[in-house]
Amino acid sequence: MPIFGSKIGIALGSSGSFELPTTESQQAISFLYTAPTSSNPFITSSIASIEANIVSADQTGSAGELLFRIASPEDNTSKGLPILKLSSTGSDNQSRVGIGMAENQALEGLLDLRSPTGSSPVSIVLRTNEDGVIQVGEETGRITFAIETSSFLGTGFIASGSTAAIYSRVEGSDAQGAFGSLIFEVNDSSDVTEPVEAIKMGYGADPTFSGVGVAMSASMVMTSTNPVLRIKNSSTNYQIARLGWHSPTDQNDGQLLLFNQGTESVKLNGDEDPADASFIRYGNLALGVTSSTERLTVEGNISASGNITTNTIETISITLSDDSTTNVDTFATSTYNGAIYDYVLKDNTVGARTGQFMVAHDNGSVTFTDTSTKHLTDSTIPEITADISGADVRVRITNGNGYTFKSFVKKL
Repeated sequence: MPIFGSKIGIALGSSGSFELPTTESQQAISFLYTAPTSSNPFITSSIASIEANIVSADQTGSAGELLFRIASPEDNTSKGLPILKLSSTGSDNQSRVGIGMAENQALEGLLDLRSPTGSSPVSIVLRTNEDGVIQVGEETGRITFAIETSSFLGTGFIASGSTAAIYSRVEGSDAQGAFGSLIFEVNDSSDVTEPVEAIKMGYGADPTFSGVGVAMSASMVMTSTNPVLRIKNSSTNYQIARLGWHSPTDQNDGQLLLFNQGTESVKLNGDEDPADASFIRYGNLALGVTSSTERLTVEGNISASGNITTNTIETISITLSDDSTTNVDTFATSTYNGAIYDYVLKDNTVGARTGQFMVAHDNGSVTFTDTSTKHLTDSTIPEITADISGADVRVRITNGNGYTFKSFVKKL
């Protein structure tokens, strides 16, 4: 049927009082396949239709929505639900497109995708491969985020105007199908035409691992009241590592935990509380080298401050408050045969000496020797002795009021 003229109008109706129609929508164009028995061909025989919803009408004009309906084979006695709704809003005529909308649902945002039922969520499928051949490195879909200005128009718009993109890439294929990765890409501020793969998820993210992985080319900031990162083995459900807040005491202190078969093996605490010690439970530690046959192997010098305490070597520092005989150290006779004390005695006013005190015991008896420098200036000289009390050897000082006894001890 030939149509002449530059304009075609479909009149849905008119009203002298500008009252809105009582029906929800007005069918403007219908595609029918009808039979003589159809009671209402515009409903039961409608394969598809284009309708208009009149939203407003007054002396200045009318506004509405355009609906596209298609009847499904399972519901062919109705004209079907709207599959596409087009409208605009605002004085600047902002576009609105809705897919899968119910009759009277308002459109939210430029593109609104909805599912009519909770059992069938919205699904978006991006397809490519016009040649039918799967190639490694081929993209299977892309979403680009771009800013449009006069500087970025023309052929360089996608490159220079793009701030980020999300896309999928083929990493390989086999007899069962293709497999790939999902990539989050951002533009580099130093060269905006060369995007950076900030996050890559899926196969091929880790070249040393054939399974699914995640690779990041970026800094990562985790913000939470209880920030924590846990790494677990999916096969055994064992926790391998944990990095985060100091559990269970302080959310503002850091903690690193490494596990061996589900048991804490290494703990490094940022907490200043000495009672909650950091530790290495298993294995040997090498510093300056790559292997160790002992618990600790150090290649290089060791610098330390404070006291050193081991089973056989320790340091002592004690200040005496009176001249009565005072124990400065004890050790078990069942554990050690004797000890050597390299010491310094110094008064808080005048008086000092340095020397070596040696003690040994056997069968309930004790022997000792104090070899030292000449005592300086004090008329009352502290005396170091030893005895056995029960199962312990006691090292004692008499006449030591005001003196500090510092010693490096070797117990044998």
